[in-house]
Amino acid sequence: MTIPESPYGPSSVATPPAPVPLDPPRRGLGTASLVLSLVPVALALIFLVIVIVAGATDDTGWAILGWAILGAYVVAPAAIILGGLAIGLGIPAVVKRRGRGLGIVGIVVGGLDVVAVLAIVLSILFGAVL
Repeated sequence: MTIPESPYGPSSVATPPAPVPLDPPRRGLGTASLVLSLVPVALALIFLVIVIVAGATDDTGWAILGWAILGAYVVAPAAIILGGLAIGLGIPAVVKRRGRGLGIVGIVVGGLDVVAVLAIVLSILFGAVL
């Protein structure tokens, strides 16, 4: 069967276009914020394991002190720098909805990184006990 022609001519109604699929939301900023905030935590755990192993194998204690000092010199700057970057990337992630949950966790953990290092440094400077 064929569709009969209209007596008024061909139909001028255009067919509606197909709906454009929406891109899935990107979570890059939130993921980057979370990963950057967890790197100092992982470094601290690695140095903690190294210190425990050094303490189990060395009786004098100098290996423990050396690894602990090296750990402090590595973890403290990493926590301040990467924690600050995590906060800086987490805020746009939350505002632009590009990994909101991951961005919030990145902000919190990055802030805790920075606050923990600053609290330790200030307690050392002023002689207070944590």
